[in-house]
Amino acid sequence: MNDIVSEFAFKNRYKLNGDKSALMAFNADASTLTQVHAEPWMLSGQRVEVKQSYKYLGTETLTSLDWTQHVTRAISKAKSISEDLSWICRREGGLRPRSATTLWKAIARPVIEYAAELWSGEIPTTLVDQAEAVQVSFACSILGLSRCQSISHDIIRSEMGMEKLSSRWEKLRLGFWRRIQVAHPDRTLTSVSAFRWDQCEHGPDNTNNGWMKHTKRLLEQRGLLIYWRFPSLCKDISKKDWKNITYESIETVEDNRRHANIFHSTSTTSQNYLRIKSWGPRSPDFARFRGEVGRRGCLVHEPYLDDRSEKVGTLLKLMCRTGCLPVLKRVIREEGLHKDSAACKLCDEGVVESISHFVLHCKAHLDHRLKFFRSLEDFLNLDLLDDDSKLALLLGASTGDASADQRIDFLVKRYLKKAWRKRKWLTRAINQLFDRHDTVWALKCQEDYQALEI
Repeated sequence: MNDIVSEFAFKNRYKLNGDKSALMAFNADASTLTQVHAEPWMLSGQRVEVKQSYKYLGTETLTSLDWTQHVTRAISKAKSISEDLSWICRREGGLRPRSATTLWKAIARPVIEYAAELWSGEIPTTLVDQAEAVQVSFACSILGLSRCQSISHDIIRSEMGMEKLSSRWEKLRLGFWRRIQVAHPDRTLTSVSAFRWDQCEHGPDNTNNGWMKHTKRLLEQRGLLIYWRFPSLCKDISKKDWKNITYESIETVEDNRRHANIFHSTSTTSQNYLRIKSWGPRSPDFARFRGEVGRRGCLVHEPYLDDRSEKVGTLLKLMCRTGCLPVLKRVIREEGLHKDSAACKLCDEGVVESISHFVLHCKAHLDHRLKFFRSLEDFLNLDLLDDDSKLALLLGASTGDASADQRIDFLVKRYLKKAWRKRKWLTRAINQLFDRHDTVWALKCQEDYQALEI
């Protein structure tokens, strides 16, 4: 074969580069490998080396068919791009989180997704976790939560409308499965895939069928096994319909996993977030953009994060939703102190200063709270609700009226900012005692910064 190719190249006045070429032996026994290494492989008069790996079309192909090396390199590259993009997006006031997320999906995510149709589901879980961490780290940086500990990755992704990368990889793999089935029957791809499908379906159970075996398992896990047993059905389904079928299946499984994790979590923050977040399909009244209509709530960016006029209030609301507002309950836990030290220092109630206490009960903020509640009376009655329901509505649970939700959002941000500013002396003392940096979230003007420096 090499001689034929070399002769063809000579007749057509070009030559092949032996240094850029390589020969690899797959699934070969010891005697075959000995013969392969003994053979003088040549292309256009140049020697071709026998190698264990070869970089082809941007992927590292190994004789062991192991994708670890390729994915590790992709994660490292995506991490570098993500960190650079994070720094750019936060400069001079920063971009809106929505815009930063769009840029990340366009620039960083394709690097991790490259060739995912082939390797998804076939890499170690440690690499999957590393890839997911790149996305979550970027989101935390853009949201200003980089220093906050113990925030669920599911919550971070849901706030930013980011999909889990492993789900994205599954969608790409199943999309490639349909492309194989609708390929022209004269293509080599069609013949090879049909042969491998027959091997996987009718061969011994212990046979290593590689890509086909993993794809069959994925189709079965996502309730789409019929398209494995009868691949020709894919030909009768349009690309758009296949996308809807596979996306719905994968997203349903992911929703069930996410809700199970949050529901069974011992964290009160996770339990509260279940009530706060709108998980259902986004209706036209609540969608900021046409592309959000009909999408699941976990895949839609939270609109309150777009507010550029109330940055401090937006950040405080975000911290309340994610449970990382540095009230004494959280500070004491992070610093490893006794829980008795978490009693509220702003009032004489002797109760733990939690987010619920800070927002709904602390007497130090009574004046601001009364004005705040009076402003809500026209479209929201909180008297008949328990504390958990009140807090959920104030932090973003929908009332069913888009205009009322927007008004509540505005009033909540303003109230949180006023209440947190009144607590500034306590936050400053905590910062000095534990070398923390919480006060900067409450400072109002340049005079406050100067006073803190003094």
